[in-house]
Amino acid sequence: FMCMRFFFPVTQWLHLYQVYRATGDERCRAALLGSARHYNKLSQDYPLAVQHKANDPEGLTYMYTMSAWSRITLQLARKGKASEEEIAEAEKFLETIIMVLKPVCEGDADLDPEMGIPKKLAEDFRIRPFNRSLNGIGVLAMTSAALKDLQTIKETDAYQTSIDRYRKCVKEYFKNWKSVGCLYTEEDGKTYFYYPYVFSQKLKRKQGVLLAGDDQGHYSHSMQGVMLVYESTPELGADDDFMTAIANAIYHNSYTKYGSIQCPTADKIKPNSRHPFNAPRERFYMFEAWRDGLIDGQCSKLSAEQKKAALSNRKHRPKVLHAMYMKALRKDRDLIYLGEKSSNRIAARR
Repeated sequence: FMCMRFFFPVTQWLHLYQVYRATGDERCRAALLGSARHYNKLSQDYPLAVQHKANDPEGLTYMYTMSAWSRITLQLARKGKASEEEIAEAEKFLETIIMVLKPVCEGDADLDPEMGIPKKLAEDFRIRPFNRSLNGIGVLAMTSAALKDLQTIKETDAYQTSIDRYRKCVKEYFKNWKSVGCLYTEEDGKTYFYYPYVFSQKLKRKQGVLLAGDDQGHYSHSMQGVMLVYESTPELGADDDFMTAIANAIYHNSYTKYGSIQCPTADKIKPNSRHPFNAPRERFYMFEAWRDGLIDGQCSKLSAEQKKAALSNRKHRPKVLHAMYMKALRKDRDLIYLGEKSSNRIAARR
């Protein structure tokens, strides 16, 4: 366990979570619960070990399924669709997460003067590659939203201190990330966001344009954490404007031959390929919610037959459905899964 790397996050967890959001399939929620129970027991049995594991955003992602199942379940509970036993189990998972993160995120001793969070965590935010941090940041955002739902259900403010600190950590992370990256508006009025693999004093800029975009693969890993922040706490840094800027950058890159994602101006000055161009990447499909035609762009190097095969296979099809969920979520922030309202209407007729 101590040597396992969770920052991707584990592919199966991501798949289960996104398929649930796309379909509402209870088998996915049940599978997330099985994993959540395993890591909850591990955390209870070995508290010092897991606190050491979770002392940075990369390690704390091991609690992904605990947070995800709790978040979904408490969203359902607020609509009267979860049992008292499920609510109690979600609370148990969230209390475990608080226990694990207490020495990492909470307390007012030795705070970073700029970020206002524990200095060790702030320094980690500044030096760790973004793809190795953002899924952990997403877990913090998801946990804070789940705790907020729990407080509403139980009519208490017992968890507010933890909520405030997790939200502060997410907000400061995004503030730092954006300061290192490049949010650039082109002459056509479209804004693009891209960033380097990791912060470095040697990063080159020309006329305000960053010339060192991260590669498609690492960028796609980072976006899975951004997705959780948008779903849970968009006001902390991942609002619709920011997601649109990301979508614009991905869309532009889809029609280039460059392995690193940048804005059009940066590609004219100094195109970059940390790794070779490789598309389509199904992890980008959700950004179709902010840029129509993005999935077509990702598949633009394929023949019509190859595109049809790609979009219908078991790996890519759930991502297309998840993109539809994200588009629907933009219109209805209380939507738990795609087709939820249709399911409600069918149930009402019975």
